[in-house]
Amino acid sequence: MDVSEELGSNGLRCRPGDLARVIYSKNPMLIGRLVIVECWNDDGRWNVHLLGEPAFGVTMYLKRPVITCAFAARDSSLEPIGPPDESVTLQTTADRSDS
Repeated sequence: MDVSEELGSNGLRCRPGDLARVIYSKNPMLIGRLVIVECWNDDGRWNVHLLGEPAFGVTMYLKRPVITCAFAARDSSLEPIGPPDESVTLQTTADRSDS
C-alpha cells in the first residue's frame, strides 16, 4: 500500500506534495503562510516546507531559536489547497539549492 493511501484512510486532510495554508500555530508569524507538505513524521506531524521567506521559531525539543523554512505541523493545523502547480515546485527546489 502507498503511504498516501494509508494516510488518507486514517482521515488526514493533507497528503505528501499538497500545497496547504497554516491555520493554527503557536507562532503567529506562521498563520496564513503557504507550505508544501513533504512527509509524515514519526511524532504524528507533517514535515512541511514554508514557501517564501523563512520564519523565526524555536526548535521542538531543545527550545533553541531558529530561522528556517522547515518545520513540523499537525494535520489539523493545515488547510490543504491541493497539489502545487509547477511554479511553486520550481520555486521550492530553487530555494533549497541556495541553502
